[in-house]
Amino acid sequence: MTEAPASPLVSVLVPAYQEERTLERAIRSTLRQSMGNLEVLVVDDGSTDETLTVARALAAADPRVRVLPSPVNTGPAATRNRGLDAARGTWIALLDADDVWLPQRLEQLLAASADVDIVCDDVLLVDAIALERGEVTGVRVLPWLGLALTQPRLLELEEFIRYDLGYLKPVLRRSAVEQAQLRYRPELRVSEDFSFAVVALAKGLTWRQLPQPYYCYRRGEASLSSGPTTIARQQDEVVRSLLSVPQVAASPGAVCALRRHERRACAALAYHGVRAAAKGKDVRRLLALVQADPDVPWLLLEKAWRRAWLVGRRWQLRADRLPQDSVAAVREAWGPTGAHT
Repeated sequence: MTEAPASPLVSVLVPAYQEERTLERAIRSTLRQSMGNLEVLVVDDGSTDETLTVARALAAADPRVRVLPSPVNTGPAATRNRGLDAARGTWIALLDADDVWLPQRLEQLLAASADVDIVCDDVLLVDAIALERGEVTGVRVLPWLGLALTQPRLLELEEFIRYDLGYLKPVLRRSAVEQAQLRYRPELRVSEDFSFAVVALAKGLTWRQLPQPYYCYRRGEASLSSGPTTIARQQDEVVRSLLSVPQVAASPGAVCALRRHERRACAALAYHGVRAAAKGKDVRRLLALVQADPDVPWLLLEKAWRRAWLVGRRWQLRADRLPQDSVAAVREAWGPTGAHT
C-alpha cells in the first residue's frame, strides 16, 4: 500500500456535493499521477447520497486520501476554504469531483513552476454526451476563447478578465496564498474560481500559463447548477463584489475589463428575458423590457454576435478534433474505475 507522505508536495482539493457517480473516477485520476508525493482532500459539502461512502472507501484503500465531512451544505466557496485550511502541501491544486486529470498533469506543471506563485495548463472541455457513446470530442479552452499560446508565458490580470478564463484550474503555491490572505468569498455561489483568481492576480501573485491541456472538464447539461438567467444575474453580482476589492479597483485595466464582463452579463440577461417573452408570445413583456432599458436591442446584438463567434470557434476547433495522444489519454482517464462511473 502507498504510504501517506508526511510533507506532501501537493495538496489536491476535491470539493464534492452529491457526486457518488463521478467521485471515484476523479480521485483515481489524482492517484495515478506520474508524481506521487501528494495528498487528496475530499471536502464534502453535506452530501446526502453515497458520496461520503465512496470517499471513505477510497481513503481506506489509499492513505493519501483524506475525507473532510460536513453535516450541512455550505456552498462551493466555503467548501473550498475548508480545503485550503486543511492543506499541508507546498502547492495546492483543485479538481472538481466530476472532472479528471491526465496522468502527467502535476509533473508538467511543477516542472514549469520556478519563480512563480501560480502555474496553470489549458483545459479540455470534453463532451459528456459523446463520452457516454464511447467517443472523445471536445475543445481546448484557451484557443476557443481567443487566447492562442504556443509557449508558456506570464498571464496578466486584465488579460485573465478580458478572456474570461474562469474555466482554468491553476495550481497555487500555498505560502503565497497564505501571505496574501487569499480565501474564496463564501457569499458567491457561481464564479468562485474566477473571483479567487482575479483577487490573487490583483494582489500581485505571478501566474505562468502553459498552452498544453492536462485538465479534462466534463461539459454537459448536468454540470450546469442553475438556469441561464440565474447565472447571468449572479455574474453581475460577482463583478460588483470584485470592484469592492481595493487592489482590483486600483487597476484601471482590470476595472475596464470587469465593466466589459458586466456588460456581457447584462447582455445575457436581456437575451434570456427577450427569449422567454418571445417563446410565450408576450408582446407586452417584450415592450416592457425595451422600455425599461433602451440598450436592450444593442445588448441583444452584442450577445448574438458573441454567441455566433463562440459557436464558430467551437466548431472550427471540433473539426480538427483532438490530437490522438490526447484522445487516448482522455479515454483512459475516463475509463471504468468501479461501480460508481
